[in-house]
Amino acid sequence: MAASGVFSTDAKVGISLQEVATVPKFQLLISTNGSNAKKYVYVRAGAGLGSTANVNVGTGGTATSGSAGSLYTVAIAGGVTSGQYFWAEKKLT
Repeated sequence: MAASGVFSTDAKVGISLQEVATVPKFQLLISTNGSNAKKYVYVRAGAGLGSTANVNVGTGGTATSGSAGSLYTVAIAGGVTSGQYFWAEKKLT
């Protein structure tokens, strides 16, 4: 079965980077490279965040609403709700 969407290409091969969870599946702030040549970091939503929201990632791994200058974006169809775990996509600079 072929993987669909964006997935990890390094030691965490096969992980869907568009998956949202209610319990953590990985250590917060762990990072990986995606099949789309972008970097991702595993975080917990500190509030509801839209699918294209810019986010700031704190040292504890909590993602909060950010601005256009933020380093990360949600990039999850439908966004995430407070407390959910997801892979935040690092914006290209």
